[in-house]
Amino acid sequence: MATPHLSHLLPWNDLVELIREHDPSEVYLPVGKTCGKIHARTPELERMVGRRNSYIPEEQICRDYTNCIETEEFPSNFGKKKGKLLPFAIIGNCDGGVKVKTLRTKEQKIKLQRFVKAFSSTIQTFARQELEKLTTIATTPEYKRKMKKIATNAYVETCEKAFRGKFQGTRFDREYALMAESTPLSPGKKHNDDLAVLLYLDQIGQLNLSGALTEKYGGQAVGHGISFLMDYLVPFYVHCNLIAAADYLLEPEKWGYLKDGSFFRNQLKEDCDFYTFIPSWRTALKLERGTDDENSGLLRDWPATMEILRKTFRLLVVCETLCQHKRLPNYRPYCISSESAIRWKIADSVGLTWDDALFLDDDNDDDELE
Repeated sequence: MATPHLSHLLPWNDLVELIREHDPSEVYLPVGKTCGKIHARTPELERMVGRRNSYIPEEQICRDYTNCIETEEFPSNFGKKKGKLLPFAIIGNCDGGVKVKTLRTKEQKIKLQRFVKAFSSTIQTFARQELEKLTTIATTPEYKRKMKKIATNAYVETCEKAFRGKFQGTRFDREYALMAESTPLSPGKKHNDDLAVLLYLDQIGQLNLSGALTEKYGGQAVGHGISFLMDYLVPFYVHCNLIAAADYLLEPEKWGYLKDGSFFRNQLKEDCDFYTFIPSWRTALKLERGTDDENSGLLRDWPATMEILRKTFRLLVVCETLCQHKRLPNYRPYCISSESAIRWKIADSVGLTWDDALFLDDDNDDDELE
């Protein structure tokens, strides 16, 4: 079974549970975030756990009432067996999609909320770490002396690597190329960070990062700039990882939006008024116009797919880092750091509707849904 990207930080299994049929023996019980054990702290919960002692062993229950005083808990389901996982659904009009799943309980709502918060906060945390690294390295005299030569070489090489001459002809193509192929600082190596190069070139006027982050385009991308690209990259990132988490890599008929020949998959193959995918990433995955989906590396070649998922998440972090560095909070790509927008794309990825995403606004509804 393949491991999803950042599985130690992002609770992918919470989302997978949303496409699982409910087994009659299953029940949601509160689990401590730190101890990872059941918190049966009320008489009712004690009775529920006691009735299930045949499949909930004592070691799964937290009995440390003195030291384990944490209040942050999340629901986890326990039962004699797990319900069957369903294929990922496609909702909406494309590919004949229909709504097949809704949030049924407050526990499912919590799972979706928990993932959305973790996704948003992880991006913002990584961005703050990048800013701290850049602040440290930029104060080194040696770095300042050598940056001019390094930046010039990196500028040419990275643009060629990202787009291979396939620039779209839109404004800020080169800025997007450098942002897409930015690599994180590597310990023990000097002057190898493309993000530092990016900011240096912006500082000396060779790039206009503020313009790239705030530009709005017409046509199909009307009113949107880089957020138009993120409308494709965020669902791509989430859905690929969910397929791996559900252990569906060898069952392409269950891939939902990324099924062979699907509308969304075809959209990733070619750009419209703005980018829907990074050209070099298409080449790496054999995901170009006219290619046979069965011969594509997307999901069928998990190491290659994982490399693109790393780059995708890195691009999200780069965008957030630049927005923080340039102090452009009003222009943050809304589908990156905003929880209220991320949830739409995540809801789609697990076959939920927009009504389900709106449901997350109702924090006072503790009853089961009809």
